[in-house]
Amino acid sequence: MLIARSFALQAALLTLLSSAVLAEPGDPLAIRCWPEGRFSVETQWGLSLLVTSDRHSADGQTAKEHLGTEQQATEQAADDHFPVTDQTVSVRQTLDHVLTRAANQEHPRWVAAGEGDVDDPHRLTVQSISSVSNRLLVGVDGVNVLFAVPETGREDSRSESGRLAKVDVAVLMTDGRREPTDESISSLLAATRPTMVVIPSNLSTLAMSAARTLRTDLIVNQDHNTIAVSDFERSREQPVVVILGENPWKMPERLAELFAAMDQACEQSQQVFAPLTAAQLNFRPANGTHTPRWNAEHMMGRQLLFFSQIYHQVDPSVPVMDLNPKQMPPDYVAAHPKWDGAEEARQMQRVSNFCRRFAYLLEGIEVQQKAPGSRWPSLQALLVQMQRHYQEHTANTVKKFDLPDWPPR
Repeated sequence: MLIARSFALQAALLTLLSSAVLAEPGDPLAIRCWPEGRFSVETQWGLSLLVTSDRHSADGQTAKEHLGTEQQATEQAADDHFPVTDQTVSVRQTLDHVLTRAANQEHPRWVAAGEGDVDDPHRLTVQSISSVSNRLLVGVDGVNVLFAVPETGREDSRSESGRLAKVDVAVLMTDGRREPTDESISSLLAATRPTMVVIPSNLSTLAMSAARTLRTDLIVNQDHNTIAVSDFERSREQPVVVILGENPWKMPERLAELFAAMDQACEQSQQVFAPLTAAQLNFRPANGTHTPRWNAEHMMGRQLLFFSQIYHQVDPSVPVMDLNPKQMPPDYVAAHPKWDGAEEARQMQRVSNFCRRFAYLLEGIEVQQKAPGSRWPSLQALLVQMQRHYQEHTANTVKKFDLPDWPPR
């Protein structure tokens, strides 16, 4: 049995145990474990869902419209142990809903299936396997994640079996009344055959049972609460069992300082771009310089590419993501010409969140050390350059506001 203490070691094992990726992976999402057996899902588009098995989360409650960031933040921030998310659901609820947010909309919507924007490629679907099964299937970015309280002696109907066959990742939970047994876990995993099983650390004794059922000898024991997931999971030749802790990974002091400086530069750029209209972002100066939108895409794209290259080298579940625009003004075509400034600012923030969300993959890399998969001489050099990069291109954009043909609001 191979028990890896981190995903850095697991990546080395996968090099030996897995074949090449068969398809281009989709955007990565994070599955995170929290106290009391709760889990959250965070997507690249910025959607977030908290999944619980609490009885009070379901009693008399049906899915409700999104409350809005400030109100929900106030309600959830009362408990520092849990993240602020767009929606909270329980595996005890009967749901067939969609969490969706269209571009240029500030807040997401939580609506019954069929009422959401079916053209939204970033939508997150939440569907009960049945009305009594304590199982929720969450689908987003090409990945199906099952959140389940394993039950002994349960037989699935044909429709339930069809849904379970689509599972890529199984997250095992407890309802607080009884602990899952080897038999209940074996029954669930035999029906789903996921390529990844996620287990909270308080149920770590069940990891061996999960590994036996999936006929894998690969168990990863994380000492923090986050794991990256993408449709790469379908290309694994050998399933993996992941044990997650309850606490976020803590950055070393110097790395935290460098990240904070980069984040601050990004936030200052967002403040400049957020008020701009789509017409102002698409403004082509007569002097032949870049549009403001190019600067936004370029700043965001470079940061996303450089960090995803590092993260992908450590964990293939994080794809290399290159959203960089063409370099020369005559060759440039806007990726999203109808996005307003607020959405371009949100895109910058999404990249900042991505860099922090998966920063645990930097564990063991000193800031003066060259990071794997990176062209930069050191991790510190990359972080410092990203800070300067935001400042430089934001200053270039501000200069355009004084041009005589700058479009009005």
